[in-house]
Amino acid sequence: MDFLNYYQVYAQTTFYGVEMLLGAGSVAGSIFHVAIYDTTDVAVGQVLNNEIVVSEDRVVTADGIAAGKVQIQFLDQVALPAGGYYVAAILRQSDGNDLTIMDDLTVPQPFDASLLFVPNDATGQRLQLF
Repeated sequence: MDFLNYYQVYAQTTFYGVEMLLGAGSVAGSIFHVAIYDTTDVAVGQVLNNEIVVSEDRVVTADGIAAGKVQIQFLDQVALPAGGYYVAAILRQSDGNDLTIMDDLTVPQPFDASLLFVPNDATGQRLQLF
């Protein structure tokens, strides 16, 4: 399952990685990686396969659970020009080790600021607003 969050970049900025706050249901041993997509590549019904930058898989440790957050670097730093982008957390359940991400409710967001990609649901590949 992939969770995407929208970010507006106002001036060219170099990005090195992502920090995610973990939800209470997270378990050490969970596996994830992160990627950045251009908003033009993220459309309802699209398959997510055109990453601007991606990280390696990361296993969440007990230290990450205790800290309530994980940090992961991209394979390469990326300089993004001004524009809209989605940062995706691609979660892979491993042996029942769940991973949940905190929902940041501190800043009002537009309706399409968060997306959910369910790659193997009953209706095929799809992207949904949530």
